[in-house]
Amino acid sequence: MHVRPDYFVSPIQTPRDEAGDAGHAQVRKKRGGALGKCIGISPFRECRGGEALQRNAVSYVHFDQYDYRRMCTPEGRGTCEGIVREALRRIDRSDGAQPLSLSAAVREMRADANRGGSVATDMFGRVVAFHGNPAALELRSYHQASFVDLSGGATRDQRINRLFTDMRHHLGVRDVAFLRLGVVAPEHGAGGYGHVLAVQRMPQDRYTIFDPNNGAFAYAGTRDMESALREYFDDAFAEAGLEVIPDGIECHTASSLQRDPELKPLEPLLLPADLPESRLARGPDEDSPAWRAYSTTADASNRSSGDVLSTVAGQAGRLAGMRSGLAVYAMADIACGRSADLMSATENLRQALSDATRASATMRAMGDLQERNRYAFVTPIANRLRHEGGSAIHSAADLIDDLRHHFANAYFRDHALRGYRNDFAEIGLTFRGNDRDAGGASGNNHDSDREQADGHSIVVQRLRPSADYEHDEYQIYDSNVGAFRYADFAQMSVALRSLFEAGYGESGGIDHADNTFFADLGSEQAAALPGSVSRAPRESPVACLPLGSVERGLGIGGSPAMTPPHAALPAPPDVDPARLPLYPGHDELKRAPQLAADRKPYALFRPSPVSPETVKARGGFDSEDTKLRDIDLNLHDADLASRPRVTDSAGYLGAFRSERAALGRLPTADARAHFIYSVAPAPNMIDVRASLGSHARAPETGEVAAMGRIDYTQIRGWQRVENGVPGKFVANPDYRWDVYDQTRIAGAQPQLARFPIGSDAWRDGPYRAYVSASDDTDVPRFRRDPNVAHAMFYDNAWQKVRDLQMRQAMGVDYRGPLTLQAYGGSRWRTHLFVDKRGNVLADSAYTRYAGRSGNRHEFRMGDDGRFHLSGDGRSVLRVGSDGYIYLGPVPGDPASLNGVFAYDGRHLIHQEDDKFLTIGKTVYTPFVTTDDCGSRSAWRLEQPNRRRAVPPQANLHTFRGMAEGTRQQLYEFECDPDAALPDNADHFVTRVPDNDYRGDFNAYVDRITIRDARDAARRLDTEHAAWLFRDGYYAVPDGSGGLEVRTLGGTAVWRSADAVVGGKDGMRQRLPARTAASYRIGDDAWRLVLNREDRRARLIAMLAHTYVVG
Repeated sequence: MHVRPDYFVSPIQTPRDEAGDAGHAQVRKKRGGALGKCIGISPFRECRGGEALQRNAVSYVHFDQYDYRRMCTPEGRGTCEGIVREALRRIDRSDGAQPLSLSAAVREMRADANRGGSVATDMFGRVVAFHGNPAALELRSYHQASFVDLSGGATRDQRINRLFTDMRHHLGVRDVAFLRLGVVAPEHGAGGYGHVLAVQRMPQDRYTIFDPNNGAFAYAGTRDMESALREYFDDAFAEAGLEVIPDGIECHTASSLQRDPELKPLEPLLLPADLPESRLARGPDEDSPAWRAYSTTADASNRSSGDVLSTVAGQAGRLAGMRSGLAVYAMADIACGRSADLMSATENLRQALSDATRASATMRAMGDLQERNRYAFVTPIANRLRHEGGSAIHSAADLIDDLRHHFANAYFRDHALRGYRNDFAEIGLTFRGNDRDAGGASGNNHDSDREQADGHSIVVQRLRPSADYEHDEYQIYDSNVGAFRYADFAQMSVALRSLFEAGYGESGGIDHADNTFFADLGSEQAAALPGSVSRAPRESPVACLPLGSVERGLGIGGSPAMTPPHAALPAPPDVDPARLPLYPGHDELKRAPQLAADRKPYALFRPSPVSPETVKARGGFDSEDTKLRDIDLNLHDADLASRPRVTDSAGYLGAFRSERAALGRLPTADARAHFIYSVAPAPNMIDVRASLGSHARAPETGEVAAMGRIDYTQIRGWQRVENGVPGKFVANPDYRWDVYDQTRIAGAQPQLARFPIGSDAWRDGPYRAYVSASDDTDVPRFRRDPNVAHAMFYDNAWQKVRDLQMRQAMGVDYRGPLTLQAYGGSRWRTHLFVDKRGNVLADSAYTRYAGRSGNRHEFRMGDDGRFHLSGDGRSVLRVGSDGYIYLGPVPGDPASLNGVFAYDGRHLIHQEDDKFLTIGKTVYTPFVTTDDCGSRSAWRLEQPNRRRAVPPQANLHTFRGMAEGTRQQLYEFECDPDAALPDNADHFVTRVPDNDYRGDFNAYVDRITIRDARDAARRLDTEHAAWLFRDGYYAVPDGSGGLEVRTLGGTAVWRSADAVVGGKDGMRQRLPARTAASYRIGDDAWRLVLNREDRRARLIAMLAHTYVVG
């Protein structure tokens, strides 16, 4: 090794060619005028910017990826992505009290690479794996905090300047940023490739830059670091006539860790020494049937039951009610690499609990895991895919067969060619004693008894999975008894058979079992399919992205709804809080009986043990820390169908159309208080039955699952439930009715079903469009990465909420309580009101009669364009045959225009007869007139705070008589364009690649060619999109290679295939004639479509730049 003075250290250099092959030195050819920058004696590879980075550095550690043959991909390419992630991995796993710096991590990497042997082999393998699949890096302490996309529209200098600005803004002390760089031809910004640098900010504004081509360079201040980077951008890669341009910044931080669904590892533990006799429990009863069942064929056991561990922790019964937390803790301990198996994991846990300095933290971790996994193991485990096994297994033979099937076969979910071997199983046991009571046979309120009453889970671990599952070693952990080791599958099967048949007699015996399996992402198994390609596609690069990072990556901080409490918001206009106790036997929360397919239910009902105070402090219910790969609607449905107490799992938060269904999921034997929350619908909520179709396991529950989050301001209120009895309804004072009274659920989302790729479900109607065969094989594949599909859905859903919130903040589309002020809003405050006898009058607010108790002064504008009495949605202002205004019921005829008013900012025009609402000179009752009577026909609509109210311009009657759809269909489209999407599309586009047309379809029908139709159909089919035209039509693939054009109401009016046969003139006859009154998509709705189209493109670019390097 060649050693330079003090801090300049470099390994021996081996000349390499551009492909990265070691060995023979090559003579490099001169490449144009830029070569002069790269000539001279230098410790760095020519024209890779090392000299620029060294110039202002106070120290550096030399490292060049091309010095190590095995650090290249199989194709001989560099692995900069994998190298910077290996450096971050070392920082992430270092001691939290004294974490590694980026320079120290690089020094370690260089030492390991030069050491050779298994240490080097392991590191090289990780580097290549991280480069090919960045998602393979499982961070423990760090997490991605933000991503800034620099690739849009700006000049190179602007992008460099913004890079430095954003680094100063986003990079905290000890944070690590990946600088994603494009290496491109200056004249057109293309034709290059990608490169990655890592930058770490240290205390006192010191910085380190790590370039995999040069090494780690330390700088004394921000100015030196930025100067070095500027020179690097100018010098690096200049020999090929290329230039470096920033594409994005990906920041990783350990400064404000969010709750992680996986266990944060404790410091490494040694196997414990013998504990003092006083700290040892007697252990499980060796005469119990469960002990005998497990121990008869076991090679070894460790007796680390919950009772033993409680005694170790210093108090008998201390871990009562934490049996599930114990088991999940052990699994997570293995998954994060601290333990090899269940026996050592439980022994490590024993030592942690016996150490006074660690016991409290360990107890808190287990308590948190217990709370989330009380009724099933639903917490994601590092590097594992959790998936459904057999359910309602009533015999030992069927239990063994289910284990055999899943251990013998790999799990193929998102790829038909790449599967993963199962190495864990949770066996959820339900005891016969439970049949006597929803909560069990015992009346004892002890936590462990309550947990046992709802069943009990044991863990099976398969060690070092091989192709021969029968001869693999297995272990079982039952937190009531301990951990046991078995030499092979047969010995374990004997134990489980004996347990199933004779165990837990004190609980009535085992009634049935439900299995869940965990596939090890580090144990791949290729599919043996005829005609399959030799190399399986790589794992999704965004699989490990937490759901919450989707919005943060697009610049949305905090709650994705961005709808905080509104202190000045009036009370909800359509519900009287005094009448809100609703269960059982009360329906005040329901406007009308709800159909199962209703996308705008008044309320959905969510059971939870979490108190309203805690929910408020957390900002709502949250599962945003779930990684995209772990979001699984099919698994969530299986969890809730097999485990009657589970509500949340697989990235989804459960809510139900029926409050009875919600109440039924609460444990009746639990003395703790629980709550039923009344939740407004939102676009991130998915109708489970509609999305899974005939594959839904329990459609009768009416579940609507919220992906990722339920916002606190989305909650209408709650009821406290004690001993199974719900109490009085409490309205949430922070409920944002102005936003969430307008939102609706997403309905059916077949693209989010997450059935395994080999499932026959993908052959069914609504699912078929999302799967296709590979070009050269019959192997099925998803047309779009399911992880990206979930990210797209989530961002689009919350953007809808943000759009509504923004319009409310702008003062438009006001739907709250308002007053009708006559004379355009005079100082006498003459206004329309309803007296206690039900008469509609107009008088000054200062008169004694107007101020009488019992009078009603506030109304709200309904979707039907009528003024509804605030707090009584069934009563509206009507117009009598004599022209006078009266209070009456909503007309029974949906087509009736009586009482429907349009507001032009001054006048209220009755749509039934186009007359003006007018106040009389001598009479108190307002009426309608043919003529505009000046100030007497002028009205100002006011909010309770006396600000002008601007109600929605459109209502259900605005679009009556339109050929493009029913009034209901067109109104819903104007509110949310996605409401008109056909079954085979999940978004609208206004433009199709390689097609320049941007006008109406009525004009395009005379120009479109068969080739245009074929090319557009292919593009739309690939993207699951519908092509929207401003005149109220959309085009979709017709299934035979052409286009079908439909109205927004879904009526087919044109097919390219028919145009070939009948000619365009014949086909045009089917298009409705256009007139000045014909429907045209409104400006606001069209703007929504354009914005969603652009945002979708931004999201795709963000995901690509964050996780993929070209």
